Amino acid sequence: MSKTWLYTLMFVVVILVIMELIPLFMGKPFYYESSRLLFEFSGPDATVTSTTAVYIKNAKKIKDIENSCSPDEKELGEKEVKNLKSLFGENVEFRYLGCHSKKLSENEIQIKEIYYMKNLGKIDSNKVIIDFGKKIDKIPVNSKVVYILPSDAKILTTDPTPTSENGNVLEWDFDAGKSMVFPKVEYQR
Repeated sequence: MSKTWLYTLMFVVVILVIMELIPLFMGKPFYYESSRLLFEFSGPDATVTSTTAVYIKNAKKIKDIENSCSPDEKELGEKEVKNLKSLFGENVEFRYLGCHSKKLSENEIQIKEIYYMKNLGKIDSNKVIIDFGKKIDKIPVNSKVVYILPSDAKILTTDPTPTSENGNVLEWDFDAGKSMVFPKVEYQR
């Protein structure tokens, strides 16, 4: 009886270990760990910093990303502009300000890209309206969207309600696998 119990226990342990190792061997070549979009507004214009942590199985690919990521300003390609305009609107003008990378571990890298976006919001009478109206059906990772409004801004409305608010810094947290709508904010100066 005790041998049967011991073999059953060993079998269960082996199955649990195999179940833990399968994702490591059969997983995707990369996946996103986290994402953060920081918008620093000055009226209808904003500097946008996108920070993403990425896990990559192939350590050589991390080196390739580090080499291609440059802190220098560059012209955006037609495809990049098209993607950004589809997300933020046709009237928005973009300037790519650079890229910074930071290796977090052997297989993980953080990529930070910075853009200047003109006409991201619109001015109506004496208020600024930030409303991209874009919905992303399923975001791949937990994501944070942060709006930093000018220090003299008086917030009129926010939709949805921020997860946290500290003065004129508004933060929204979105869970992986759920939909995300860029927040709508109206403020006066």
